[in-house]
Amino acid sequence: MAKIGRRRRQLREAIAIFITIGVVIISYALLIHMRLRELPSVSLESMSATVVGIASDTQVKANLEVVFGPVENRNMHYNITYKHLNAMAFRSSKLDKYCPLYSDKNLVENVTVSSFEQQGRDKTTVVVRMNDVTVDVDEYEQYIYGRYGVSYIKLKLVGLLEMKSGEWTGNGLRSFATSSFPFSSASSSAVSVGKKWRQPVVSVLELGGTKIAKDDVVRDDPTNNVPDTIFAKLGMQLHRRDKHPLGILKNAIYEYFDISYSNKFDKFDDLCPIVSVKENFDDVLVPADHVSRSYNDTYYVDSQTVLRCHTSAHQAELLRRGHTNFLVTGDVYRRDSIDSTHYPVFHQMEGVRVFSPEDWNGSGMDATSYAAGDLKKCLEGLARHLFGSVEMRWVDTYFPFTNPSFELEIFFQEQWLEVLGCGVTEQEILKRSGKTNNVAWAFGLGLERLAMVLFDIPDIRLFWSADERFTSQFSTGQLGVKFKPFSKYPPCYKDVSFWISESFTENNLCEVVRGIAGDLVEEVRLIDNFTNKKGMTSHCYRIAYRSMERSLTDEEINKLQWDVREQVQNKLNVVMR
Repeated sequence: MAKIGRRRRQLREAIAIFITIGVVIISYALLIHMRLRELPSVSLESMSATVVGIASDTQVKANLEVVFGPVENRNMHYNITYKHLNAMAFRSSKLDKYCPLYSDKNLVENVTVSSFEQQGRDKTTVVVRMNDVTVDVDEYEQYIYGRYGVSYIKLKLVGLLEMKSGEWTGNGLRSFATSSFPFSSASSSAVSVGKKWRQPVVSVLELGGTKIAKDDVVRDDPTNNVPDTIFAKLGMQLHRRDKHPLGILKNAIYEYFDISYSNKFDKFDDLCPIVSVKENFDDVLVPADHVSRSYNDTYYVDSQTVLRCHTSAHQAELLRRGHTNFLVTGDVYRRDSIDSTHYPVFHQMEGVRVFSPEDWNGSGMDATSYAAGDLKKCLEGLARHLFGSVEMRWVDTYFPFTNPSFELEIFFQEQWLEVLGCGVTEQEILKRSGKTNNVAWAFGLGLERLAMVLFDIPDIRLFWSADERFTSQFSTGQLGVKFKPFSKYPPCYKDVSFWISESFTENNLCEVVRGIAGDLVEEVRLIDNFTNKKGMTSHCYRIAYRSMERSLTDEEINKLQWDVREQVQNKLNVVMR
């Protein structure tokens, strides 16, 4: 009887243990399920690509490759939602097995995980390929659901096809689109980010009516110094967006000229930014030894072609075409330092007005004085139109393409502010354009410089932000809005020091840093400079990392800094310290 009693107790204990284990397993499974269901979405619309050259509301077919990582080597669950696909990747770190992606049976097939590449003890990169994905050009978005952070995500569209007349055709799209977005590596739950940013990182652009492939701009050419990050900005055309600060300012200036000159000024805002060296420099009389011609300052596509440094690059051609009153607005490109007021891509407006002898005859003034007087009257009126009743002053200066040359300054917010540069056009420019008997004036202004003042925008990087907290503030499309800062994230400083060579330039350093960190780098500043007894010179630069939209993690910044050090050493012919 005692034996039977013990066996019964053992059986009851075993059953109780079994039930307890079962309850724990079920509870754990339910907990995981609920946590995965409740994962907030992180919108990666900064990954969006606009396939320029293909009409809106059409479809393209492509092979889609998504790379995300390095990620923390833990249980990971990512749900990639696409216009026509819903695929899920799951990795169990305990079992060390990889489960393939699967797609919604009603959406896309041929979805596979091509590899999980190990990167160190705790890092894994996941590569996902989805073949024959059909997407609407206007509905190009990706979302990532995940409990654990991702350092970066890269997207590729390979083998683009366009739907035409019910058939898929290659349509000459030769390359692929890529984009990357630095992402938080924190192990806390992801936070929803509601951004609206359609960045045209594309294979083919249509600029000024001309189709341009990436290979046409970023070339394997010893004279080419255009990086991928600059090509990615081509076609963004911020100045053509009516509810963007730059578009609002452009339209306000157009309004002034339309009212003041009865719509006599022709307007151009979509001219191709890829121009010849002759157009960019020679036609506007920039001296052959001028510093702006150097590879340190200008983006060269090849030895005879550049990304325009100023909208003046179109002045001579428009004059030759017979335009006598015109405004040119566009994006311009210069290799420059990194701080809150400088960016390698910015926007200018050029204005030109031509006079004939009938205009100044009888005025009692010579042609140059007449043009200069009309110029100052015009631009003083523009300043009042934008800034209201303000004190102004004219400062004599020098430009290669005007004589005399002036700068207009206004006293605004308790300080003198340079608004624009201008002058009477050099007669040689008019002579080369077939206007020997004419005189003209010209002005050029930077849209960002004025918009930062008018809208109280503190950092030039914000113009490129698609964060709704920024873009929604300008939804009225009118002047008078004052930007309300939403980012209180602190900067993180990292130093990098090295022995420089004779070929080193600060602009080259900034290009490398910007190429790696993108708009996460706020400033690059020289903080130490010394030469030792052997004549070797050392520079120490302090790099400030700060996102305008989110907090950066230590891990993310450390990775950026490590990559910066590696690329500085590899590309700049320096010796790291």
